[in-house]
Amino acid sequence: MATLGGLQPLFSFGVISDVQYADIPDGHSFSGVPRYYRHSMQVLQGAISKWNDHKKLQFSMNFGDIVDGFCPKDKSLITVQKVVKEFDRFNGPTYHMIGNHCLYNLPRSKLISLLKLPSIHGHAYYDFSPCPGYRFIVLDAYEISTIGWPQGHPNTLAAMQILEAKNPNSDKNSPNGMVGLEKRFLKFNGAVGKEQLLWLDDALKDSTKNEQKVVICCHLPLHPKAASAKALLWDYEDVLNLIHSYKCVKACFAGHDHKGGYTVDSHGIHHRVFEAALECPPESNAYGYIDVYRDRLSLIVIYTYRNCYMIYVPTNPRGAERLPPCIVVPESDFYLRRLWGNPDEDLIVQQKYLVTFTVGYEQKNNIDAAVKKFSENFTILLFHYDGRTTEWDEFEWSKRAIHVSARKQTKWWYAKRFLHPDIVARYEYIFIWDEDLGLEHFDAEEYIKLVKKHGLEISQPGLEPNNGLTWQMTKRRGDHEVHKFVEIMATVFSRDAWRCVWHMIQNDLVHGWGLDFALRKCVEPAHEKIGVVDAQWIVHQVVPSLGNQGQAEKGKAPWEGVRERCRKEWAIFQSRLSDAERAYYLSMGIAPRNSTVT
Repeated sequence: MATLGGLQPLFSFGVISDVQYADIPDGHSFSGVPRYYRHSMQVLQGAISKWNDHKKLQFSMNFGDIVDGFCPKDKSLITVQKVVKEFDRFNGPTYHMIGNHCLYNLPRSKLISLLKLPSIHGHAYYDFSPCPGYRFIVLDAYEISTIGWPQGHPNTLAAMQILEAKNPNSDKNSPNGMVGLEKRFLKFNGAVGKEQLLWLDDALKDSTKNEQKVVICCHLPLHPKAASAKALLWDYEDVLNLIHSYKCVKACFAGHDHKGGYTVDSHGIHHRVFEAALECPPESNAYGYIDVYRDRLSLIVIYTYRNCYMIYVPTNPRGAERLPPCIVVPESDFYLRRLWGNPDEDLIVQQKYLVTFTVGYEQKNNIDAAVKKFSENFTILLFHYDGRTTEWDEFEWSKRAIHVSARKQTKWWYAKRFLHPDIVARYEYIFIWDEDLGLEHFDAEEYIKLVKKHGLEISQPGLEPNNGLTWQMTKRRGDHEVHKFVEIMATVFSRDAWRCVWHMIQNDLVHGWGLDFALRKCVEPAHEKIGVVDAQWIVHQVVPSLGNQGQAEKGKAPWEGVRERCRKEWAIFQSRLSDAERAYYLSMGIAPRNSTVT
């Protein structure tokens, strides 16, 4: 069995939706989409056979509408029994949901019995746990509905009131004149209602207490970006608000909207609507299975049209859901490759570390001396703020370096745009350094050894105490190998620390002032993971080359305008971080503590 990263799933299960079988000629939906009523049984039979061949599927899930509303009513019972008998061929239990087409054929009380729903006091909603770490919650989308209940039942009356208030048409299955998401208030949809919401709240509380991941299943879709407005649950907003108040829900699966759909909502919950088996032409299929791991769900959907298989894996990176997981490459690097030969022979050395300098050509000699301090284990990347790149070819090493040019930009502007964590993920450490550093007393390999020895995630070399401008805290101490604190002049990040820091860099705050005081938020414990390596030290030469790239205004020199912008950015960054912390604590119901930015 195919696995992700060689890991075996905790469990796997089959999925299918909207079989809508009926022993009648093929037809069309109200919008003209072909429907293959008899062939849908063959789709189901193929699904059962594939699931059984898989041998490791623990259960299967049917997302509703096993028979069609056009099924002759004198044959409703035997048709439902026929489809249920086919599901019973599966080597494991099948968990069903009731859909509107089911209710067109039989009352819910009869369906609950035929479908063997693990009902709670006659309800069609329930939950089960296939393993200690996961819980599946199955909602009844037609608890409040005009179909399936006796005419005078309170749930029928409540549904009629909703439709009268929301749908102006005499035909309550018509969306004519309705706008946007209001189109969901159609008779063939329904709501879970207040009682079921209370039950759901209790289930989510219990799952949170027991540290269970939750998968929500419902015939009707729960998110407007995953389905047509005309297919949504009436009270989907109430359901979303409730599940968003917990952190245990990881995915929501549904049927009903035959074309299918997918989105990831603002809380990171995956919403997948499965395609209808009913609308598969002959020789095609729509079903799948899901492998469940501790940290992900991998959906393999077998959807064939004209014998062309499609795959849909919502746990792939966004935009790559239709690719098989083993072809997805979410990370990259700066390794230079040849235009000829075998790809696997391109790299004689795969550099383990990345060094970046933000440079102007006037500092070429200093950079030349600095680069020569780094072995072939280091990829060299130069960010050119003066637009001059080809002149650097006078140095042999420059022909192997990466050059990126954008005029009058800072290293943090470059870092945010070109050093995304997925781009530099191959490198154990990332050096983000200024151009005016003297490295006469620096050995890069020895530096890496000391960083690893002391477990530093964010570090910098010590600074010569008698040269240049620097914080007292970062000056080299002759009696130490390392001491704590770094600034942003010559910072070195582990790949894990950089993944956090990159997300903290603001797009519009290009100078990075104040960032050094917030770096401790990205490692734990900060007092052990951040430090200055005194045994390997450098000199700050204080060459204001980039500062001179500013613009003279109101009698001020170019560097003065740059320095003024730096101070403004520091204040803005402090304020943003403090406000973000305060907002987070309030959202969690915690009284905000004093800002930890300063």
